[in-house]
Amino acid sequence: MFLNKKSSGKKKAINGRPAPTIVMNSKTADSLQNSDSSDPSLNSSYADVFEASGIVIRDYEGSFSKSPLHQNAVTYNLNKCKSNVVIPYFKLLCLIGWRPFGYRYDCCPAWLINFWNYLYTFIFFCILIFWYVIRVLTCNGQLVVDKPAHIIKPSVTPITPTYGPNVTFINWTTTNSSNFFNGSNQQELQIRTCNHIFGTYVIPNFLHFFAFLIGFYHFRVQEHEGLYALMEKVYLQSHNPSKMTKRLRLYLFLGVFWLITCLGTMIHYFFAFGLHIGTGIPKSRPILMYSMATLITVSNLLSNCVNLAAALSYCGQCALLTYYIDDVAERLEEKSTELKTAMKEILEIKRNFHRLNGSLSISVSLLIFDALIVLILNSVLLFQFYNDITYVWLYRLVTVFELSLFCCFVFVLAGRATSRSSILLDKALSIRVFGFQSHTQLDIDSFLNFIHKVELQAEIFTIPMKPRYMWGALFIAVQVIILISQTGGFNNDNSKWL
Repeated sequence: MFLNKKSSGKKKAINGRPAPTIVMNSKTADSLQNSDSSDPSLNSSYADVFEASGIVIRDYEGSFSKSPLHQNAVTYNLNKCKSNVVIPYFKLLCLIGWRPFGYRYDCCPAWLINFWNYLYTFIFFCILIFWYVIRVLTCNGQLVVDKPAHIIKPSVTPITPTYGPNVTFINWTTTNSSNFFNGSNQQELQIRTCNHIFGTYVIPNFLHFFAFLIGFYHFRVQEHEGLYALMEKVYLQSHNPSKMTKRLRLYLFLGVFWLITCLGTMIHYFFAFGLHIGTGIPKSRPILMYSMATLITVSNLLSNCVNLAAALSYCGQCALLTYYIDDVAERLEEKSTELKTAMKEILEIKRNFHRLNGSLSISVSLLIFDALIVLILNSVLLFQFYNDITYVWLYRLVTVFELSLFCCFVFVLAGRATSRSSILLDKALSIRVFGFQSHTQLDIDSFLNFIHKVELQAEIFTIPMKPRYMWGALFIAVQVIILISQTGGFNNDNSKWL
């Protein structure tokens, strides 16, 4: 990397490719030298994304005075991934309060930006608490497995009194103006049975809020973000950075699609069960009922944004580590690296797995536990109670689909990253048989022993996401469902399926 002042010589190559050219003016160099390293914003990798406006990374090889200019694939794809993936992901973290606002707003004073960050964080906390409370009060989702949700209407039992000889009897049933329980003035007493509140709503709400606090501490307090730092490292080592850019953009689009699906499902919930049931506000107060429905929808959307942010960070790092392992295995197969260099890179991969299995893995595990509870209950209700109302059945079906998509997305990428460790073991065994460059058998045995000792695995619930574990869990779950259905666990008079 060279400055635009009197630079000479050849550029240092990275894995056979020329390094990207960085142009830095004198003003930027002085500001970087005089910058205080104790600034907390500089400890974050996102500060480099939004604050380094004076540094220009050229997407080509050569200089302005020489021609032709050849595009540099590494810097081009890194900048493209930064603009299409990292910046939207950063805005998502700011939306849920895991990152502060104000990196790019130099026109506002610092105290105003800090005040807005504190105020917005407090508002977001209140919105999340409101969502947890309203889930319990309105029995959100109507997750009643014992019996289908119903509305109890008051029954009017006529009482015939004993009249004396001097009492005049008036037949009030023939008086139309006083018929209270008939006509448009009828007020139904809605009693929604909501059983198992503690296990269905209270515990999942607590786990979701605890996952949010872990992410808040991980991203906001510690200012730790391993996604972009790992991205830069993998892009410099990769032979095909454009493929990684497309894959990360695909994950981001899938996350946006999942978020839109959750929003549509929440809106459909009010049409399926009614606004008065979903909000707990009677129909006689329409303005308050619609306002409450809007607030519930927004709070549900922000709650799902927490799930999306944690899943994108976890799955994005799993995907990058997968490409990192594949690149090391490819260079071992080509014999284009030293064994000592490969061991250092594998050790770095292990450190990244260790950071991945830290607080971020705990947060994702709690969110998956919350999603699994709702998924299982909706699956049982989908097959156990066949409701004549199509909207209710369709709501259950879409809810099962979106929660299954969320869980499978995390499990598949975590298992894919864990399974890549077997590739390194296969390459090490091949090296032990056929040799490697000029290394001795002692060096090769040391490398093989090192590969056996290193554990490269992503964890959820502190359980390694190995493919054989997940297939075994799926097999057991299917067998349990079949046994329960055959022994009458799902039998019901309203059932049309089992």
